[in-house]
Amino acid sequence: MTPSAFKHNFCFLFQEYECGKCPFIASTQEAMEEHRGKAHKKKPRVKCTECDRDYTNKYDLAAHVKAFHLGIKEHKCPECNYCASDKGRVKKHLHSVHWKQKQHKCEYCDYTAYAASAVRIHVTAVHLRRKDYKCDQ
Repeated sequence: MTPSAFKHNFCFLFQEYECGKCPFIASTQEAMEEHRGKAHKKKPRVKCTECDRDYTNKYDLAAHVKAFHLGIKEHKCPECNYCASDKGRVKKHLHSVHWKQKQHKCEYCDYTAYAASAVRIHVTAVHLRRKDYKCDQ
């Protein structure tokens, strides 16, 4: 096989498809289309009747109404005065604030975070040099 034929075959076999909306890279066009359909599909949102906020599901909307419009925050952190409208938020608070658990790691550097979304924002702003998000560091 000639060097140019090898290069052509290599590029064809190992072609990468970049998402453009996130750091995801696929090896086939079909895999990229599947990713975009699952990860970036516009889903109908539910709107709060009291303010302009909207949510992906009725449970998040109910938690918002309970916490912000009704002022009900019945779940308390056992280690400080933080209160939330649901147990999940207190659990997240404990992991990130008190226990400092950061199980999500950036694949490009030593940055770690409790939330996977924080790592995605970091990668986008720092490594991909896109300024869609403002870095708090």
